[in-house]
Amino acid sequence: MKIFKNKNMSVSESEINRTPERTSKLDRKSLKNKRERIDRSGFFHSIRTKLISGFLITSIPIVLLGYISYNSAFNSIKDTATRASFETLKQVGSNIEINLNYYEELSNQIEFDNSIQQYLLADSSEMTTEYMQTVQDALTLLKNYVYLNSQISNITLIAQNDKTINTSTNFTADPYEALAGSELMAKADETSSRVFWLGRHEELDELRTTDLDYGLSLVRKLKPPRIGEEGSLLIIDFNAELIETILEKINLGDNSELHLISSDNIDIAFQMVNGESNRINISEAEILITDMDFYLNISEKEGFLFDSYNGQEHMIIYNKIGDTGYTLVGLVPTSNFRAEASSIFTATALFTVVAIVIALVIGFFLTIGISKAINRILNLMKKVASGDLTVKLDTISKDELGVLAGSINSMLESMRSLISNAANTAFTVIESARTVASTTGQISTVSQEVTKTVQEIAEGASAQAVDSEQGVFKMKELALKINAVSDYAKAIETYSSETISLTEEGLKSVEDLESKAKETTGITRTIIADAQELNVHSKSIGNIVKVISDIAEQTNLLALNAAIEAARAGDAGRGFAVVSDEIRKLAEQSATATREITEIIKNTQNQTARVVESAEASENILKLHNIAVENTSSVFKKISEAMTELANKVSEITAGVEEMEKYKESTLSAMYNISAVSQQIAASTEEVSASTQEQLSAIEELTSYAKQLDETANNLNASINTFKVN
Repeated sequence: MKIFKNKNMSVSESEINRTPERTSKLDRKSLKNKRERIDRSGFFHSIRTKLISGFLITSIPIVLLGYISYNSAFNSIKDTATRASFETLKQVGSNIEINLNYYEELSNQIEFDNSIQQYLLADSSEMTTEYMQTVQDALTLLKNYVYLNSQISNITLIAQNDKTINTSTNFTADPYEALAGSELMAKADETSSRVFWLGRHEELDELRTTDLDYGLSLVRKLKPPRIGEEGSLLIIDFNAELIETILEKINLGDNSELHLISSDNIDIAFQMVNGESNRINISEAEILITDMDFYLNISEKEGFLFDSYNGQEHMIIYNKIGDTGYTLVGLVPTSNFRAEASSIFTATALFTVVAIVIALVIGFFLTIGISKAINRILNLMKKVASGDLTVKLDTISKDELGVLAGSINSMLESMRSLISNAANTAFTVIESARTVASTTGQISTVSQEVTKTVQEIAEGASAQAVDSEQGVFKMKELALKINAVSDYAKAIETYSSETISLTEEGLKSVEDLESKAKETTGITRTIIADAQELNVHSKSIGNIVKVISDIAEQTNLLALNAAIEAARAGDAGRGFAVVSDEIRKLAEQSATATREITEIIKNTQNQTARVVESAEASENILKLHNIAVENTSSVFKKISEAMTELANKVSEITAGVEEMEKYKESTLSAMYNISAVSQQIAASTEEVSASTQEQLSAIEELTSYAKQLDETANNLNASINTFKVN
């Protein structure tokens, strides 16, 4: 019966309910929608589009080649320009270094000139004619150097004791004293007799009476003419033209900049604009090059790098000029290199456009012929899709399209024969399906009645099995509870025995405590009696001490009288006077000892009184303690009696629980047997019910298949009728 449950044979409900007319309408509508989708996507999937796209793709390597060539040319030009600019910058740096070295040598000549040496040795404290002549000779020498060297703006010689010579301006104070402790003097001391260059010396300029126009300065500390004296300071100020005449001639490219930066960050800069070099006003610049990261990170003597400057990428080349402290920096926009490579980019773009146009023309003419043949095939296939199989494709082409046309004609002939045979088969299938549907309907009615009866039996058996399982479950719970009660009863019995033992031990401890308390009470009473007797003895000793004190006073009085009598007797009574004096001393000592004993006795009596009070208080407490011990003993005896009674009852409970456990085992075994039989009956009934239900399901499924077969045959017949084969 299970062979009818093959799901591959099932037909959806929507297919069963279709009528031939509805099926034909849906097929035509689906075919129309499919054609519209093909027409919409035809442009993107057409052979014409694919051919043209193929030709266009071939132009991609040309574009890539042009891009690669452009980048290669740009990198080559950039490398060449970098090397050329770097060499140019090095040459400019060398020229500047030669000029600066010349003036360093000139400062050396000035230092060792005889007029300067005589001036430094001269004593300025007395304005003699000889001193004045020495000053004049030194000043004349310096002015001659200024006159003969157009690039020198001013020479200043600063020495101790207000010995300062200046070729152009005067000072408001002694420069040597004013510059003491300044950065200029500190650097001069640091470099000793070596030359260093500065862009500005503001500390010295503030002391001048008039402003001095200069571009850079040479500073040299001269060696002292005498041991122990401070060295003098030689400062040569140069016109800015000394550097500008060199920098303005250097062309590193359009919009490039050239900066000469001193050790104190004074910047002389030029920018090349349209082939003309212009001086940059550094004071108006928003961002100084000396504050930028790439300049601050320059550590090597020379080199180049690429970084952003004024929002554009620049090639930055630098060269430190000897030991002068000057750094020459060139900034060249990399856009200049791209402009040189733009001709390659233009040629590549033009060649690519021409290739694309040629590809479009060739693709267009090739697709025209192919499109005409394909359109004829598409028009014929549209008629076939609408059901007209009488059409035939005529073509004289001998290429692949001609072979395709012959194959389509053969296919149409085969389809006409196939549809004719299918129409005959569909009629036979319709008659057979109707017969099968009638027979299965009768069988289904009988099977439903049998199934209903079997289901009622199965429900009763299942209910009985469920009740049996519930009974077994309840008995299991009862068994568990009986076991728990048994365990608890045994535990209580054990605890009761232990409690009785502990109670007996507690009772013994209380009896011992009671005995000890009585002994303590007796000892306390003895202490009280002894203390009271001690108090009586102390009073007796006090009385005796009082008598001794009285005797000492009388003895002292008698000794005094004896001394008086001895004095009256004169020399005859001297011996007696000595004796009476000794007696008086003994009497005084006895009185003193008596007073101390009296004091000790008083303290002893006070302490004895306190001991008596404490002992009496302890006695009262012990009486209360004895009463509490007696009460505790009585309670322990009652607890012992109650625990003995509890132990007897627990033994009776334990015996009853053991009897219940025996009955539990028998009852639980009987319930297991009932449950097993009920489950077997329910299982057998369910198997019968399942078999009956499966048979009914198979019959209903067979009926459904018969209906589906009838519907499908009708649909097939309707579909076949849509084709035109004659």
